[in-house]
Amino acid sequence: MTRAVLDTSVVVSAVLSRGSTPHKILRAWQKRKFELVTSPQILDELGRVLFYPKIKENRWMTDREARRLLTSMAHDSVIAAGKLNLRVIKDDPADDRFVIAAVEKKADYIVSGDSHLKKLKAYRGIRVVSPSEFLGIIQQHGRRA
Repeated sequence: MTRAVLDTSVVVSAVLSRGSTPHKILRAWQKRKFELVTSPQILDELGRVLFYPKIKENRWMTDREARRLLTSMAHDSVIAAGKLNLRVIKDDPADDRFVIAAVEKKADYIVSGDSHLKKLKAYRGIRVVSPSEFLGIIQQHGRRA
């Protein structure tokens, strides 16, 4: 099964815009169309960002639904330790957390709209793709199954 790391902005976009491409990706994960790879570091960041006042007031989810999403991600994902020591994204070292999770759990994709990650294009066979590219990939896989 396809494995992917979603960067924080993809998940945040999903909870801000119901029906958007990131929201469709999140729904595809919930329907087990791919395996989500995450790490404690990614979950910690998401836990903070989803409750920033500006995000909170604009998201379609309630606080309870947001907490449920985080719990589901912590329990229903492939969890990487996030301990690998890699320095890949020199312009934004915080983005290394996504690369580390992907490498540790042998993900196929990192899904991101972040310019620093997109500039990478691929790392150790892991492709960095936009949300729309990834949605196309998982929809194509679904047609073949």
